[in-house]
Amino acid sequence: MEILFILLIIFSCFCIYKAITQHQKERTGIVFVYLGGHPSLKGPKRVTIQDMGDYLSFQDISLSKKDILETKLVPRSSVGSALAGAAVGGLLLGPIGALAGAAVGSSSSANVIQLTFLNSDIAYDLFFTDTDIINKYPQLKQIIGSGASAQNHPAQPGLS
Repeated sequence: MEILFILLIIFSCFCIYKAITQHQKERTGIVFVYLGGHPSLKGPKRVTIQDMGDYLSFQDISLSKKDILETKLVPRSSVGSALAGAAVGGLLLGPIGALAGAAVGSSSSANVIQLTFLNSDIAYDLFFTDTDIINKYPQLKQIIGSGASAQNHPAQPGLS
């Protein structure tokens, strides 16, 4: 009787382990450091971007793949300059100052991914980085290019 009970416990533990392992495989994604850009998510913070079919998901954000306009790898100095310049220009001169300020400045030399998406007719630039950004960038482009909706709209810059 004790042996049967022990075997039942071992079998139950094995089933739980398999279920957890399968769930982790299904939910794995690409880990990045999110720097900012989304109107409702502050950075920097570590996020996992997951492929959810027609959507990308990270934190509590879901982005429709059909709304992603462009994905590109850019020098961080360009991004740092754009963010800092846009902030200062926006404070001083409003939206036009933000656009003008985004064109000025310099920062560090690491690369970042700039993902541009459309939300209510407004284009937002999200910025991500990581120590292995060169290898993770093609993975991100691949999951953006997958899914039914990504294949139903015309090719857009940065998605090919």
